[in-house]
Amino acid sequence: MALILVSGLPCSGRSTRSKQLIDDFSERITKSSDQQISSLRIVHLTNAEANVDRKAFHTQLKEKPARSAYLSLVMRSIAKDAIVFADGGAGTNIKGFRYQLWCAAREVGVRCASVLCAAKPDVCKRRNTDRMNAILESTESRQMEDAYENDTLDELLMRFEEPNAMTRWDSPLFVIDCTPEKDEDDSTCELPPFDQIWDAITKGEVKKAPDVVAPVRGTTSNYLSLLESTTQAVLSALQTLQSSGVLPEMGGQVQLSVQMQHSTPAVQKIGLFLPAGKRAPTTATLQRLRRQFVKMHASSAASQNEIGFAMGLEGRYTATSDHQKGSENSTGNSRAERKRTSEEEVAHRFVAYLEETL
Repeated sequence: MALILVSGLPCSGRSTRSKQLIDDFSERITKSSDQQISSLRIVHLTNAEANVDRKAFHTQLKEKPARSAYLSLVMRSIAKDAIVFADGGAGTNIKGFRYQLWCAAREVGVRCASVLCAAKPDVCKRRNTDRMNAILESTESRQMEDAYENDTLDELLMRFEEPNAMTRWDSPLFVIDCTPEKDEDDSTCELPPFDQIWDAITKGEVKKAPDVVAPVRGTTSNYLSLLESTTQAVLSALQTLQSSGVLPEMGGQVQLSVQMQHSTPAVQKIGLFLPAGKRAPTTATLQRLRRQFVKMHASSAASQNEIGFAMGLEGRYTATSDHQKGSENSTGNSRAERKRTSEEEVAHRFVAYLEETL
């Protein structure tokens, strides 16, 4: 459904605003009569979810793998049936990091929105100092994750890259004022615009990934391997006929029994028309023609030949023509062709290539 990127200075109130939004959205999902909305789930991803504590930002050596771990976690969690809150200082404060997550959301086909928790640096420092004082007074070690060292906090404040509503990966952008009206009274901070954010993630435009980055699923894991194995199977069937001495000396139609690896039936009959008045092709000639066919199609498998185009389609492949002489029946009507698999398509086109070159 959506990815919500929550950014802001350290100790600006990101987690508090995220929890407020989660509580509000959870109630909307529970009360909704729309089946698509009521089936949604909310995923809240913090630094702790990626096993990243605040000590990871003390040194650059530890910070880089921490950001990578958080990025991987968010990308794995993006789904069409989930509202994902990316509330982690391990990357959402970096412009390039937000762009990566926006691209990931676009490829999955979900909406993306940005929330900026705006707070003054002195307010963030005051909150961090309060947390450190609470840690010193407490014996619970788990609270050690709630505060930054002073040097680390200063570095993070300097490196913060504020979201910009003019950039497509930061829009729509919702800014929440997290600076309290009264000193040391965080309860007076502005509440999130619940309705506007909800409309953005449920009714907003879904950005589609361009074709150049959209994932393309092929039906075979190795196109070149398919070319090699199928053309060799055709030659093996032809050489079997040669060794048995059943090839017509004056030319004509022969039936090749080609062994298929991924098609049903496993052995298929393919007609080959041999020219009259010529000797049977030698093994060396057939291998040379096979290498030429493989090279010609493998070099432009993606876009410039019909087999390569067929390989990019889902499921079955439609043969454009039979490429075989004698394909008409005795009544003169064309025989209806069934849809072929990629392996069958390669075999028929290789036979047609042999007919043209022999």
